[in-house]
Amino acid sequence: MHVKNIFPTWGTTIEIGFKEFIEDNQTSWADLLLERNLIVFKGFGPGLSDPEFFNFGAKFGKVWTIDDYRAPVVGETTTMMDLTVNDTATDTPVSHFTSNNNNFRDGVVGYHADMVHIGKNSYPGRALYMTRNAINNTGVTSWLNLEYGWEQCTEQEKSVYDNIEIANHNMFMANQFVELFPFLKTNPKTGKVSPRLNSMAWVNHMRNSGTVLTEEQTKKLSYDLIEILEKKPNTLYEHHWDEGDIVVYDNWFNLHKRSKVEDTGVPGGRLLRRVSFNFE
Repeated sequence: MHVKNIFPTWGTTIEIGFKEFIEDNQTSWADLLLERNLIVFKGFGPGLSDPEFFNFGAKFGKVWTIDDYRAPVVGETTTMMDLTVNDTATDTPVSHFTSNNNNFRDGVVGYHADMVHIGKNSYPGRALYMTRNAINNTGVTSWLNLEYGWEQCTEQEKSVYDNIEIANHNMFMANQFVELFPFLKTNPKTGKVSPRLNSMAWVNHMRNSGTVLTEEQTKKLSYDLIEILEKKPNTLYEHHWDEGDIVVYDNWFNLHKRSKVEDTGVPGGRLLRRVSFNFE
């Protein structure tokens, strides 16, 4: 096993074979992930089966079952199955993302945090597995470390958001199940603090000292802070995918985005697999 840190404070690359990884009972992989925020695994190759990838995720926490994917958000009476789940009859469900089975498809995907919204599965860990890459390794994925970026902000930069609250809604049903949250959130596993930024798909509006802000005002507050955080040292990691790469991350600490995917001519198109897990 070869370990190399991406930044001194967060992000690690590990070269290891799948058999060695699965048989490793000495490393607390969940603790390492929570310490480093994000781990890039190289050396597995693109040939893992869905059950093998599911078992990979189990090294970090409780991997989502079909029941987890079906669980309704608090306040809702209906369930909504993730249509990217490859097999809803299996005990080891894995999401398969291609250019024709999800709303984001092959276009640019802007900054977002994969929050279900409210409930016990709102901030899961994620593992992304590049099984079949795009042309010229397009579809670069970037992670912005909100925790480390906020830590580096000046008191003046932070003071702009002293009286801000964020109202989230369900991304699939805009303006429904709206709930108001503090601007800052605290990672329950690490105690690190970060702004509760997200895509406007999740954000209904912001409030300043109780006054509801317009969509444009909400966007400006979000984008201004993102620009500040991007300019802080060692806050932005861009991953150029090789086939077989697995990137595992704690969804609490970051916003992430993806550039446009060029996969015309790739038989079957780009295939990125994902498992979600809850830290235990």
